[in-house]
Amino acid sequence: MPTNRRWAFTNLALLGDDEIVRRLAPMISVWPGDGAHSRSVTGLGMLQCIGSDVALLHLYLISRTVQYKGLAKDARKRITAIGTARGLTTEQVEDRLVPDFGLGKDGALTLDFGSRRCTVGFDERLSPVVIDHSGKISRSLPRPTTKDDPGLVAAARATFAGLRADVKAIAKDQIAPLESAMVLQHRWQLVDFRTFLVGHPLLIHLARRLVWMTQPVDEQQPTTFRIAEDGTFADVDDDEVLVAEDAEVMVAHPALLGGDPARWSEVFADYLITQPFPQLGRPVHTFSEAERTENRLTRFDGMTTYTSRVHALCRRNAAWTYYSTTLCFPLVSGAGDVLVEIDAEDSFAAEIKWVRLVGHRSDRDSADLPLSEVGPLDASELIQTLLDLTS
Repeated sequence: MPTNRRWAFTNLALLGDDEIVRRLAPMISVWPGDGAHSRSVTGLGMLQCIGSDVALLHLYLISRTVQYKGLAKDARKRITAIGTARGLTTEQVEDRLVPDFGLGKDGALTLDFGSRRCTVGFDERLSPVVIDHSGKISRSLPRPTTKDDPGLVAAARATFAGLRADVKAIAKDQIAPLESAMVLQHRWQLVDFRTFLVGHPLLIHLARRLVWMTQPVDEQQPTTFRIAEDGTFADVDDDEVLVAEDAEVMVAHPALLGGDPARWSEVFADYLITQPFPQLGRPVHTFSEAERTENRLTRFDGMTTYTSRVHALCRRNAAWTYYSTTLCFPLVSGAGDVLVEIDAEDSFAAEIKWVRLVGHRSDRDSADLPLSEVGPLDASELIQTLLDLTS
């Protein structure tokens, strides 16, 4: 891109489509390393000018993954600017960061070859699967025949390639937050749940593979359900569930399901439903009766972990933070924070000195709280994390 030919590049901001977005976005993350940081800034402005849902998506991905903090900050500003231009709040922009990719309301895309058609759907990892006219399922489009229209075949292949590339770019960023939402008990208002999960033609492929739980505002007993193929809600006996309009919806954690995980597992097995992350098969751990009367969890005292595992945990799970020699885990129940003291003098291996519950992480000298204050979900996740660290 010679300087005197810069116009040929920047004019793509006015003439470029989603295919230009897909080709431009990866280069924006690479150019600073080649001494062309200003070119990346120009590229961000071009994505903002194109302003499509796919451009918004790639701005978001750049803000999350680029290693240059200034560039990431600039990308976030441009996301906000697009939202302002559309009259959206920051929260509304975030809910719209996953475009519909042209999928139908049933979450599928029909591709026309002229003499026949095929349907594109998605598996539990949001990888595209193709169902041809005979019902055969494969990972790629069927081979063209002499009866097919060459122009329609070329258009179908281009559409499928673009869809596969776009969805691959966001798939991981959609699955991991749902697992975190389960652990942290994030709640959706029913109207938002219907709009941005049940009603989203891509994310519905994940939502249908999970068990959900309602928590009405009047503190009635929660109800568990799955999303049926027709978009209605069904309980473990396949009876329809009517959810109150003032209810809040959560990804159900198995520690809160009592004896239902096994029953739900049978339902999902009957329907051949594979889950995007361990939910029903997730191990559930509890404190022993003796431990619940104590103010420290001593079963891990003196066990060895690795500092690399500690840092990987904090990168993977934002709920955990690491300060000097102390791991901190804030409880969803709000009872306090679990502190894990680690002797990390060795840069490779580390020893767990103690695990205790305090009222707040900043008050390390306060009296320890009894482990009976820890709810079943927090207890299960805490024990599993410590088992993973020390295994």
